[in-house]
Amino acid sequence: MKVALVGYGYWGRNVLKALIKQNLAYKAYQARGAGGHDADDVDNADLAESKSARDSKNRADFTKSTHNAESKSTPESTALDFEIIGVYDTDMAQCLAAASDYQALIQEGTESIKTKTRANSTKSNPPESAFAESTLLDSAPNQSALHIYPTFEDLLADECVEAVFIITPPQTHYTLAKRALQARKHIFVEKPLATSLKECAELYALASKLGLIVHCDHIFLYAPAVEWLKRHLAIFGEVLYVQARRINLGLFQNSVDVIWDLALHDLSILDYLWGLDVRSHHTLRTQYQGFDALADIHLELKNASANINANISANINANISVSWLSPIKVREMMIGGAKKTAIYDETKSEKLAIFDCGIVVQDVAKDSLYRQMVQYHLGEVSHPTLPKILPLERSIYDFYAQIKAKRMRAWLTEHTLRVVGALERISSK
Repeated sequence: MKVALVGYGYWGRNVLKALIKQNLAYKAYQARGAGGHDADDVDNADLAESKSARDSKNRADFTKSTHNAESKSTPESTALDFEIIGVYDTDMAQCLAAASDYQALIQEGTESIKTKTRANSTKSNPPESAFAESTLLDSAPNQSALHIYPTFEDLLADECVEAVFIITPPQTHYTLAKRALQARKHIFVEKPLATSLKECAELYALASKLGLIVHCDHIFLYAPAVEWLKRHLAIFGEVLYVQARRINLGLFQNSVDVIWDLALHDLSILDYLWGLDVRSHHTLRTQYQGFDALADIHLELKNASANINANISANINANISVSWLSPIKVREMMIGGAKKTAIYDETKSEKLAIFDCGIVVQDVAKDSLYRQMVQYHLGEVSHPTLPKILPLERSIYDFYAQIKAKRMRAWLTEHTLRVVGALERISSK
């Protein structure tokens, strides 16, 4: 399946790198006689390189249980037959950079797979299989295969392109996405899908009418640490608070404020874990040079678990701090429970730390100085073993899986609309 990239910069390069890595892996599996795999066979795909990876695959779970959504697992090895053939950017220098990076990434990826093939050929792969894999990779496309489209219209007119990856500034998403859909292309769009709930709903409606896929890259839905938290929420007991910090220096943007740029990620995680039924909210902003560059957001969310367990609070208090003014980069979410506390930090090698700690309040004798005694439980800190696959690769694979299945994931559509709706409420002045 041939795809093209619209927009090239920091994140565009990450997308290009992921696409090349996944396509080369697909070719390698073909050479081994596996023939790749279809999205229809996702749950049974066994493409991992090791038993630990296969075990991780069996644990993978994209279930959105709080919204009665469909369940689908994604393999930890996301080889797929997306073949990127072209790029368009309004800045020709960026297109040339993409072409240069493409050549280097193809060579780097090919050599990496060849090295692994040679190392494994004496262990498990027959020599003829290793030779076939090496031969097929030698035929991988070179830089000339990455076409530079002079205009966006030229890209849309290319009937070879079945899917478009839109990695551009947020204010351009709606227009580019709509035109791509009208040209009968599936679309993968960097967050946010659009800058209003109305525009997002229109894009989903148009895609449904045309039988196409819209996939918005809410990337932390595919983070192994977030999936682990989803599966183990019960160990925390009653959730007392959630505190998130997402701060860095820049990138200042005219089309969206710091809330739309950064808080979107935390809202996405909150929705995945508990739902995003906002009972009340308060937002404190700080402006710098005319930009809303810092914000502190307090949310009171309905706790869906309270419908099942009457002994826990009906609401969850969440605080989100976002900033474009910080000299350091922080990506941290703390979930404080009555039994355990988790700290999720995407910048660390061990992304998830579980603290065995809690607070116990006991009644004491009425004639005592204190009516209640507070005891503190401090135990060990553990770090769950998580799959090493990048969330972006899993997100791209899920886009591919939806295309092969010929239907969008209902829960993912609803999730994206809830997050954008919450952003509109929170950021309104």
